[in-house]
Amino acid sequence: MSAPAPHLQPTVLLVDDEELLRWALARALENRGYRVVTAEDGAAAWKLLQTASDSISAVVTDVTMPNMDGRELAALVATLPQAPPVILVSGQPQDVSTLGRPFLPKPFHPDELASVLSRVLRNVTGDRSSH
Repeated sequence: MSAPAPHLQPTVLLVDDEELLRWALARALENRGYRVVTAEDGAAAWKLLQTASDSISAVVTDVTMPNMDGRELAALVATLPQAPPVILVSGQPQDVSTLGRPFLPKPFHPDELASVLSRVLRNVTGDRSSH
């Protein structure tokens, strides 16, 4: 039996400067049926998005990172023609005010992230299919 078509699997861009956390979350999301692409900071994520934004279903990004933080990245993502939804995560309580974007406080269980991702992707499925 062949593997499912890649476009049927939602692709998540996971952005975090903590390598171990990035790796663990990527494995957890892959185990829940997501394809995961990772970046170590907002600048690396933005480079990736400039060439592959149409293949990214959602972006999950830490707020506090070197080079380009999650808020800056989210603002740039919003300028893309088919901007994927952005979920911000942070261990800093002051980051809760995220300009109306989905937010998860660290630490969180991978099931919580999967639940938020599922909800966010359901909300945009209709928008993307109408284009």
